[in-house]
Amino acid sequence: MLNRHEKLPGWLNQPYKLSMTEVENPFAVVEDFFDHDYLYGHRDSLWEMMKSNVTGNYSKRLSTKERENMVTSYEMIERLIESCYLINELHKSGKIVFNKAAENTAQCEEEYPDQHNPIIEGIMKVGDKIPGIEKVYLIKYHSRIDYTASLLVLTHGNTTNHEQLEQNIRAHFQEDWPVNILIRTATEVFNLWKEGNIFYNRICWKERLIYDAGNIALPDSKLYSLDDIKNKAMGLFENISSVVPGFLLGAKNYANEKMNALSAFSLHQAAEHSLRALLISIMGFSPYKHNLRPFLKSSLFLTEKLIEVFNEEDIKEEKFLCLLNKAYVKARYVNDDQFIITDEDLALLHSKVHALVMTTEKVFYEVTSQTGTLSSSPYFTKADCDL
Repeated sequence: MLNRHEKLPGWLNQPYKLSMTEVENPFAVVEDFFDHDYLYGHRDSLWEMMKSNVTGNYSKRLSTKERENMVTSYEMIERLIESCYLINELHKSGKIVFNKAAENTAQCEEEYPDQHNPIIEGIMKVGDKIPGIEKVYLIKYHSRIDYTASLLVLTHGNTTNHEQLEQNIRAHFQEDWPVNILIRTATEVFNLWKEGNIFYNRICWKERLIYDAGNIALPDSKLYSLDDIKNKAMGLFENISSVVPGFLLGAKNYANEKMNALSAFSLHQAAEHSLRALLISIMGFSPYKHNLRPFLKSSLFLTEKLIEVFNEEDIKEEKFLCLLNKAYVKARYVNDDQFIITDEDLALLHSKVHALVMTTEKVFYEVTSQTGTLSSSPYFTKADCDL
């Protein structure tokens, strides 16, 4: 019998029956448990195990098959307990929240109990004052200098170009509450939703809907084949990012030849294609231009890990982003003597871009590994956590 007062090795209080993939996604273990048998089947197996081991009058002689089934049930229950431990730890740390209504709004209102929520207030002004705004979703809050929240704005009958519309929207928010804005047409987003798009199925919920003009109804929830959705996303991601290793190799070779500008250009292309692969495969779009800031700005809807690669709270002031963006324009012109990059800065660029590429791949697999029917995912993320 385990002595709970005895000091035991720390690893004993960590899951060790689960694979690394299952540790990263403990919901998969829960799903596997109930794919194996119905609830009443597991209840019956547990009762049989208890009777055979505890009661003295259990006279039934167990066959080899029945004993094997009991061992299997025990092993599955042990894995289930480990997965529940991980889910509880994630919940306690605030990384997942179990369908509490408007968790993001509640967090901000707790911080400002005697004031109007400046983000909500701004959203309502946008809906009331700007024509063509159909719906506004508050996706998450950020503890950042450049953005305090990320909003998805859906349009219907809008005649203003998105760049101007974004400026019009920003004008309705306080200067100390800047917002990150993604503008898409309602028709485009709801068509992607109906196709089972991972991103929109996980964010376009009533809990996140702050303003609704009511011209277009939310699509009905559907059940999708998760394997088909993931395979489609995987195909897009792998196809677009397939050129990244070549750009990284080219950057290394150019650096060895002291061709720093071309090395930086190749690093820019590796970063751009990695981010483009992530955004298209998960969100169904990517910026049309080559400036990396809009890519990172859009990635905030998925995670803050990519911007953290550059260790800056304000991407507008990031030195190495400036270098990468400048390299795309300047490095292609041999006679441009104005673009000079030192060996030290180039080495740091290599380190950051390699980290960005690895993080992009990790984020992709994290997002696509979340389980549950897409239109009714059992959890959503808090303000400061990843999607």
